Amino acid sequence: GPTIAELNRLKPKRIVILGGPSAVGTGVQVALDAYTTGSVTRLAGANRYETAKAISASKFAPGVTVVYVATGLNFPDALAAGPLAGLDQSPILLVETNSIPNPAAAELNRLKPKRIVIVGGTGVISTSVANQLAGYTNP
Repeated sequence: GPTIAELNRLKPKRIVILGGPSAVGTGVQVALDAYTTGSVTRLAGANRYETAKAISASKFAPGVTVVYVATGLNFPDALAAGPLAGLDQSPILLVETNSIPNPAAAELNRLKPKRIVIVGGTGVISTSVANQLAGYTNP
């Protein structure tokens, strides 16, 4: 299909799977070996919040300029933020409507970002959570 055609076109030096085996099966991981001369690795956690933390921790050091925060309860906001976060070379962390899960809080404490950009309205990330997020910035 289109994914195989793109992998053949790109000829990646390595492949990183984002998500656990329930998101991307181990059979897919094994099959991906055929499309790279390098390694096929996986960044994952026990849930989507832990996975977002693992992805962030693998790439970003404390003092980042921006962290994007999106709801972990639905995917469109985080998906829409992906290109901008990539352009800014910034992580995306996931929160819930009315709380900041421990993995996101721990990563925000580690990163000490200068700025946090909330992706989505108050229907998906409450004003209360927005106010709590402000406390994680390092002006």
